[in-house]
Amino acid sequence: MGSTGRRTAQAGRDAELMSRVPNLIGLGPAEARRCLASDELGLTGPGSQADEQAGWTGGPIVGQHPAPGSWLPVGGFITVWFETGPGSAGDPEPLSPRSPKK
Repeated sequence: MGSTGRRTAQAGRDAELMSRVPNLIGLGPAEARRCLASDELGLTGPGSQADEQAGWTGGPIVGQHPAPGSWLPVGGFITVWFETGPGSAGDPEPLSPRSPKK
């Protein structure tokens, strides 16, 4: 994984180097960071900065934004959601915002 491609977004003085977003689904945090290092992309996720420093000890990545195959500027971040195990109803759910129920 990694080194999935680079391109220049604009020609001329304001050219921005872009990296293609890899598929991180199923990877753990450390594995995902290694994958992104060669593309100079970062990883972020739900929760506080303390969660990130602790290494996000949840399960594998179950969601990501932007989607695999998208382009991000070098130095950009991919937001990921981790499997958290059984919820209060016994169903595994990723940590993600829910829309309000009507």
